[in-house]
Amino acid sequence: MSNFDLVARVFGIVLALAVSELLKGFARLWRIRHGVEEVAGPPIHVGWLIPILGAFMLLDQVTFWFNFGVIGPHVPSNLFALAGFMAVIGVYFGLSTFVFPVDVKLWSDFDAYYFKVRTIVIGGLLAVNFVVLAYQGALALSGIDMGEEEGGLVSFAATIVTVGVLVALLFVSGRRTSLILLITAFIATLVADLPF
Repeated sequence: MSNFDLVARVFGIVLALAVSELLKGFARLWRIRHGVEEVAGPPIHVGWLIPILGAFMLLDQVTFWFNFGVIGPHVPSNLFALAGFMAVIGVYFGLSTFVFPVDVKLWSDFDAYYFKVRTIVIGGLLAVNFVVLAYQGALALSGIDMGEEEGGLVSFAATIVTVGVLVALLFVSGRRTSLILLITAFIATLVADLPF
């Protein structure tokens, strides 16, 4: 077993915990929707902001995992580099715990909860993705062939759109505008990962 295989297994476990945190949140929403979750008090308004944010976070984590498969073998096997990647994955886990409210009794309107945590979640996603892009750029500048074809102009443009939309999401205050921007970020991320 190579050093990368060992590291990938450990990182995979932590990333799987982050994904399971999101899936647990979706399962809870499903339970609330079908009235099998105890939510004493006023009825819960779930809306679309939190579910789309959760779906975007899942997509971003899957994208990170694929990127790690490409750049991971080029990560030096030293404490600094490995701690950096563990910090990135740890941030993903931490952000995953913010997406859905822990105590739904405190948040009868999930859209209000979204506006409470959006700076943490979306700002954190931007920070994590900038770190990964900077590392990919450093590898490319050092002449390391990562064995990956360039995504092309469409992929690059979609990535720029995603970043711009995420930045805009930090500042918009309307529910409808936020929903449109979240859906746009989701679609742009899907397009950025297409092979053209």
